[in-house]
Amino acid sequence: MTNLIKASGEKLTPTPEQMFSRAQQMAAGMLDNAKSRVAAQKDTADFYSPDEAPDVDPSRLIQPMGWNLLVRPLSPPEKIGNVHIADETRELVEYTTCVARVISIGPLAWNRPDMQGGTYPEIGQYVTYPRYAGLKYVIDGIKYLMLVDEDVKAIVPVPDAVKRM
Repeated sequence: MTNLIKASGEKLTPTPEQMFSRAQQMAAGMLDNAKSRVAAQKDTADFYSPDEAPDVDPSRLIQPMGWNLLVRPLSPPEKIGNVHIADETRELVEYTTCVARVISIGPLAWNRPDMQGGTYPEIGQYVTYPRYAGLKYVIDGIKYLMLVDEDVKAIVPVPDAVKRM
Protein backbone atom coordinates (compact mmCIF):
# COMPACT_ATOMS: atom_id res chain seq x y z
CA MET A 1 0.00 0.00 0.00
CA THR A 2 1.46 3.35 -0.95
CA ASN A 3 1.83 6.28 1.40
CA LEU A 4 -0.60 9.15 0.96
CA ILE A 5 0.57 12.78 1.00
CA LYS A 6 -1.50 15.58 2.48
CA ALA A 7 -1.73 18.97 0.81
CA SER A 8 0.74 20.25 3.41
CA GLY A 9 3.31 17.71 2.21
CA GLU A 10 3.01 15.52 5.30
CA LYS A 11 3.04 11.76 4.64
CA LEU A 12 0.17 9.60 5.91
CA THR A 13 1.16 6.03 6.68
CA PRO A 14 -1.74 3.57 6.91
CA THR A 15 -2.28 1.78 10.20
CA PRO A 16 -1.93 -2.00 10.40
CA GLU A 17 -5.72 -2.26 10.70
CA GLN A 18 -6.18 -0.28 7.47
CA MET A 19 -3.61 -2.45 5.70
CA PHE A 20 -5.29 -5.64 6.96
CA SER A 21 -8.71 -4.39 5.85
CA ARG A 22 -7.38 -3.55 2.37
CA ALA A 23 -5.71 -6.98 2.13
CA GLN A 24 -9.02 -8.65 3.01
CA GLN A 25 -10.82 -6.64 0.32
CA MET A 26 -8.22 -7.61 -2.28
CA ALA A 27 -8.36 -11.29 -1.27
CA ALA A 28 -12.16 -11.30 -1.46
CA GLY A 29 -12.01 -9.83 -4.96
CA MET A 30 -9.47 -12.41 -6.10
CA LEU A 31 -11.56 -15.22 -4.59
CA ASP A 32 -14.71 -14.03 -6.38
CA ASN A 33 -12.77 -13.83 -9.64
CA ALA A 34 -11.39 -17.36 -9.16
CA LYS A 35 -14.83 -18.76 -8.31
CA SER A 36 -16.34 -17.29 -11.47
CA ARG A 37 -13.52 -18.78 -13.59
CA VAL A 38 -13.97 -22.22 -12.00
CA ALA A 39 -17.74 -22.06 -12.52
CA ALA A 40 -17.20 -21.22 -16.19
CA GLN A 41 -14.78 -24.15 -16.59
CA LYS A 42 -17.16 -26.59 -14.88
CA ASP A 43 -19.71 -25.90 -17.59
CA THR A 44 -17.28 -26.91 -20.33
CA ALA A 45 -15.01 -29.43 -18.57
CA ASP A 46 -15.94 -33.10 -18.87
CA PHE A 47 -13.35 -34.33 -16.38
CA TYR A 48 -14.51 -37.93 -15.95
CA SER A 49 -15.68 -38.56 -19.49
CA PRO A 50 -15.51 -42.19 -20.61
CA ASP A 51 -12.31 -43.09 -22.36
CA GLU A 52 -13.38 -44.16 -25.84
CA ALA A 53 -9.93 -44.88 -27.29
CA PRO A 54 -9.79 -48.24 -29.04
CA ASP A 55 -9.03 -51.20 -26.81
CA VAL A 56 -6.19 -53.64 -27.22
CA ASP A 57 -6.70 -56.54 -29.62
CA PRO A 58 -8.88 -59.00 -27.62
CA SER A 59 -6.44 -61.85 -28.28
CA ARG A 60 -3.77 -59.92 -26.33
CA LEU A 61 -5.95 -59.30 -23.26
CA ILE A 62 -5.71 -61.22 -20.02
CA GLN A 63 -8.64 -63.63 -19.76
CA PRO A 64 -10.23 -63.58 -16.30
CA MET A 65 -10.66 -66.95 -14.64
CA GLY A 66 -13.23 -68.03 -12.06
CA TRP A 67 -15.15 -65.17 -10.49
CA ASN A 68 -12.87 -62.38 -11.76
CA LEU A 69 -13.58 -59.70 -14.33
CA LEU A 70 -11.33 -57.37 -16.32
CA VAL A 71 -12.25 -53.68 -16.32
CA ARG A 72 -10.74 -50.54 -17.79
CA PRO A 73 -10.77 -47.50 -15.46
CA LEU A 74 -11.97 -44.21 -16.93
CA SER A 75 -9.15 -41.89 -17.89
CA PRO A 76 -9.30 -38.20 -16.98
CA PRO A 77 -8.50 -35.77 -19.79
CA GLU A 78 -5.02 -34.37 -20.33
CA LYS A 79 -6.23 -30.82 -19.72
CA ILE A 80 -9.17 -28.92 -18.31
CA GLY A 81 -9.72 -25.62 -20.04
CA ASN A 82 -6.20 -24.23 -20.45
CA VAL A 83 -4.76 -26.15 -17.49
CA HIS A 84 -2.67 -29.25 -18.26
CA ILE A 85 -3.02 -32.07 -15.74
CA ALA A 86 0.22 -33.75 -14.60
CA ASP A 87 0.59 -37.44 -15.51
CA GLU A 88 1.00 -38.42 -11.86
CA THR A 89 -2.23 -36.64 -10.96
CA ARG A 90 -4.08 -38.22 -13.88
CA GLU A 91 -2.88 -41.67 -12.81
CA LEU A 92 -3.97 -41.11 -9.22
CA VAL A 93 -7.39 -39.84 -10.33
CA GLU A 94 -7.76 -42.76 -12.72
CA TYR A 95 -7.29 -45.33 -9.96
CA THR A 96 -9.28 -43.48 -7.30
CA THR A 97 -12.30 -42.49 -9.40
CA CYS A 98 -13.61 -46.04 -9.03
CA VAL A 99 -15.61 -46.20 -12.27
CA ALA A 100 -14.59 -48.58 -15.03
CA ARG A 101 -15.90 -50.24 -18.20
CA VAL A 102 -16.28 -54.02 -18.10
CA ILE A 103 -14.03 -55.60 -20.75
CA SER A 104 -14.42 -59.32 -20.01
CA ILE A 105 -16.05 -61.52 -17.38
CA GLY A 106 -14.83 -64.82 -15.95
CA PRO A 107 -17.02 -67.93 -16.39
CA LEU A 108 -17.96 -68.18 -12.70
CA ALA A 109 -18.59 -64.49 -11.99
CA TRP A 110 -21.91 -64.06 -10.16
CA ASN A 111 -22.58 -67.77 -10.65
CA ARG A 112 -22.69 -68.91 -7.02
CA PRO A 113 -25.69 -70.00 -4.97
CA ASP A 114 -25.51 -66.90 -2.77
CA MET A 115 -25.58 -64.59 -5.83
CA GLN A 116 -28.55 -65.98 -7.75
CA GLY A 117 -31.34 -63.70 -8.96
CA GLY A 118 -29.48 -60.39 -8.94
CA THR A 119 -28.79 -57.83 -11.65
CA TYR A 120 -25.18 -58.03 -12.76
CA PRO A 121 -23.18 -56.06 -15.32
CA GLU A 122 -22.47 -57.19 -18.85
CA ILE A 123 -19.50 -56.49 -21.09
CA GLY A 124 -19.46 -52.83 -22.11
CA GLN A 125 -21.35 -51.52 -19.08
CA TYR A 126 -19.76 -49.23 -16.49
CA VAL A 127 -19.41 -50.25 -12.85
CA THR A 128 -18.15 -48.84 -9.56
CA TYR A 129 -15.72 -50.62 -7.27
CA PRO A 130 -13.94 -49.86 -3.98
CA ARG A 131 -10.90 -47.63 -4.03
CA TYR A 132 -7.65 -49.59 -4.40
CA ALA A 133 -9.47 -52.82 -5.30
CA GLY A 134 -8.11 -55.25 -7.86
CA LEU A 135 -4.82 -56.01 -9.55
CA LYS A 136 -3.38 -53.40 -11.90
CA TYR A 137 -2.18 -54.35 -15.38
CA VAL A 138 -0.86 -52.37 -18.33
CA ILE A 139 -1.35 -54.00 -21.73
CA ASP A 140 0.02 -52.16 -24.76
CA GLY A 141 0.03 -48.92 -22.76
CA ILE A 142 -3.62 -49.19 -21.64
CA LYS A 143 -4.41 -49.66 -17.95
CA TYR A 144 -6.73 -52.42 -16.74
CA LEU A 145 -7.86 -53.80 -13.39
CA MET A 146 -8.71 -57.39 -12.53
CA LEU A 147 -11.55 -57.31 -9.99
CA VAL A 148 -13.35 -60.02 -8.04
CA ASP A 149 -17.09 -60.08 -8.80
CA GLU A 150 -17.86 -59.18 -5.16
CA ASP A 151 -15.86 -55.94 -5.59
CA VAL A 152 -18.37 -54.59 -8.12
CA LYS A 153 -20.79 -52.42 -6.17
CA ALA A 154 -23.08 -50.88 -8.79
CA ILE A 155 -23.83 -50.53 -12.48
CA VAL A 156 -23.36 -46.94 -13.61
CA PRO A 157 -25.65 -45.75 -16.44
CA VAL A 158 -23.93 -42.35 -16.84
CA PRO A 159 -20.23 -42.79 -15.95
CA ASP A 160 -19.17 -39.16 -16.33
CA ALA A 161 -21.76 -38.14 -13.71
CA VAL A 162 -19.99 -40.08 -10.94
CA LYS A 163 -17.51 -38.12 -8.83
CA ARG A 164 -15.52 -39.53 -5.94
CA MET A 165 -16.01 -37.81 -2.56
